[in-house]
Amino acid sequence: FAVSSSGTGKWVAGQWESNVYTTDNNSGVGMLLRRLVNNTTKEKITVFCAEHGVDCTTGAIHTATHLVPTDEKTKRACKVAYFGWYSKYGDYVIDGGIMAESMKSRKMDYVYTQQYIWETLEQNHATFKDSSIQSGYINFKNDINNKINSMQTRPSFDGTTITIDAGDTKTLTDTNGVLADYCSIDNTKDNVRFQHTKGENTLTITVPD
Repeated sequence: FAVSSSGTGKWVAGQWESNVYTTDNNSGVGMLLRRLVNNTTKEKITVFCAEHGVDCTTGAIHTATHLVPTDEKTKRACKVAYFGWYSKYGDYVIDGGIMAESMKSRKMDYVYTQQYIWETLEQNHATFKDSSIQSGYINFKNDINNKINSMQTRPSFDGTTITIDAGDTKTLTDTNGVLADYCSIDNTKDNVRFQHTKGENTLTITVPD
């Protein structure tokens, strides 16, 4: 869900002070917001720390190995990263502009995602010092947990037999409410067309004459 390609790369880390504090922060900068820049291609990506307490020197060139996670905790942490950040903001790359007041909700999504990743990896269980931020974090986690649980739920018509006469179109409604999270689909297989729009809980099937 985050970085799961193969191979290695040379990356330069960049980070910004969030001024959002947890009970674990021992400095005056709060949690750090991080990105990496590929030293060869100049590709930039927003990233999260998966080793709590391990420093990443800003400006230094690091060799990174990309891998597909195999243990369950890391897999779940990747899902937290996806639903907490990447599904919302895509290729947006963090820079100092995230500290603007107009970007506050985006900044909070970043720090919430980072803290939940550490919790998921059982590396840190700090709470946010500001009670209103902590309350928002609890709501954030509940939402992420619901989305992760929904990944295991298939549309209500999955595994059923659908009969459609030649020349007809039938629209199926997913009463489980998870189809809305699927990407848009417009595919044709064996002359049968399947259409779905992301955000909707319907699948339309058209069979030719």
